[in-house]
Amino acid sequence: MQSLKRTSSLILFFLIIYGTYGKTKNISNIPNDSNKTNPYKIIVFYRWGLADFGSSDSIMKCENSLQHKYGFTYKQTGNCMNATHKKIKWRWHNRKCEWRMRRRIGPLWREQYEKELDECSKGS
Repeated sequence: MQSLKRTSSLILFFLIIYGTYGKTKNISNIPNDSNKTNPYKIIVFYRWGLADFGSSDSIMKCENSLQHKYGFTYKQTGNCMNATHKKIKWRWHNRKCEWRMRRRIGPLWREQYEKELDECSKGS
């Protein structure tokens, strides 16, 4: 009986350690690599308002490649004159997507994405 308790406590200990440290969330675990059997889906954030017409093609290429790397994309949904209830729905959707990205990559994913986007756009 004593050895059964000891064995079960060791198994529980290793499961806790694996759950804490075994699942690292770093940039190499980002979902949308070229693997076709990837279980992750691309997360779609909604944008509204006027499009940024001053962006150059190189900045757009940087943004698209980084979005693919991080596993999300933006969808332009409307202009400034959309109804308030639509904007509320889109904000709620974006909050859920933000939560999913934090869970998938880590809490500072947005800062890391912005930093890489700045570096890429300065290099262009």
